[in-house]
Amino acid sequence: MTRALSENAIEKELGRHTWSIQRQEFTPGAFGWHTPDIDDVDDTPELENGWAQPSLPLEKFSYRLHTDGSLEFKGHLDASAASSGTVAITLPDETYDPDGQELEPDYRPSRDQYFNTTITPDDGATFSLALVFIDATTGEVTITWPAS
Repeated sequence: MTRALSENAIEKELGRHTWSIQRQEFTPGAFGWHTPDIDDVDDTPELENGWAQPSLPLEKFSYRLHTDGSLEFKGHLDASAASSGTVAITLPDETYDPDGQELEPDYRPSRDQYFNTTITPDDGATFSLALVFIDATTGEVTITWPAS
């Protein structure tokens, strides 16, 4: 006896269940977000060289470290008082208490990194494509626009 295609069959349900399990991906854990010039935490570095947090409705610039060592950025930076090719922020390295216990992990990447992003030179009226360079040795995050 045949079944209608719309009728649920055990094979059809098992096929659906197997597909959803195969599609799950591992997402590494992450530490909390650090928001420069906003956090009241002493170890959060300040923005430098005229770079600033944007006003609403733009999301504030923040960064965090994942447990696998990768770094994640989110939000926007206001470049209206900044110059192209200047350091926006210096990422912290490991900090220890007097007993030698690690207080903060090292936010600096193991190798220099480059990636593209957008910046706003006029607090959200326009946006420009920019090149971000992270120096693995110093932790300096330099932003240059227009990206070329």
